[in-house]
Amino acid sequence: MLRVPIIQAEPGMRLSLPVHRPLSNDVLLREGFALDRMTIGRLRELRVPEVWIDYPGAERIRRFVSPEVYRLQANLVHQTSDLFERVQCDAGAKLDYAAYRTTMSGLIDQLLANHHAAVHLSEIAGAGESQARHATTVCLLSLLIGLRLQGYLVSERPKLDAVHARDTTNLGIGAMLHDVGLSRLPAECARCEFDLDGNDPQWRSHVQKGYEMVIGNLDASAAIVVLDHHQSWDGHGFPEHGHFGAEPAPRHGHDIHVFARIVAAADAYDRLLHRVDGGMWPRVRAMNTLLNSPLNGRFDPVVLA
Repeated sequence: MLRVPIIQAEPGMRLSLPVHRPLSNDVLLREGFALDRMTIGRLRELRVPEVWIDYPGAERIRRFVSPEVYRLQANLVHQTSDLFERVQCDAGAKLDYAAYRTTMSGLIDQLLANHHAAVHLSEIAGAGESQARHATTVCLLSLLIGLRLQGYLVSERPKLDAVHARDTTNLGIGAMLHDVGLSRLPAECARCEFDLDGNDPQWRSHVQKGYEMVIGNLDASAAIVVLDHHQSWDGHGFPEHGHFGAEPAPRHGHDIHVFARIVAAADAYDRLLHRVDGGMWPRVRAMNTLLNSPLNGRFDPVVLA
């Protein structure tokens, strides 16, 4: 099997994995379907980014691609898109947190069982300004970082036994919902999301608004991601917190929950990658920007590495 960008797809290519509608878990085409010109054109219109096709001699790649991980990823995209659509239409919409936890747990289990499948987690389709695309990408990247740093999670969560300290389910849920507070702001405010130095007080309020939406419904380790994913390792983030009667100040260093530190790095990487004008930076440019001054001081060095 071979992954082919849709722009390079040709008639006669036969699918080795189903094709899902972008930002949905709907299956457009099933495994084994032979592409034709009309179908390829339609997939391009729908902004399907790529397809997996049968390719002689590339059978060894199949161990790096899990159909179940692919299905769960599509389901996560759908849930995230549906979440933002409902909360934007109805301020009192009830969020199905149990469903998010079930999907997250299933995805983590499959990644642990098929760790090679992480190599080819697909880039999420959608415009650069799509909140659902951004939330899902940050969620997937945060999960992969968390799974890679399980020993670090144990050392950073010493009050928990090792099994619970390594559990990344709440990391994934917090990452998926990290920007849910933007749904309570005017649409134009969301554009600040792509400015790493957004200083607009109204935009900055999205972390507190999001926290108020999820607190009491999520585990505390997931809710704190929503509140503190813009905290900086060097202490220049937001929001400010009071510390036993001291002057309110941002958290810094190890005072920031490790899940929020992970999401902060994943969030910044994706916002550098996807530009507000809909274009994209090369991945190497986004990574180089994170790894060098002045941005590198904002992130936990273990997470950044």
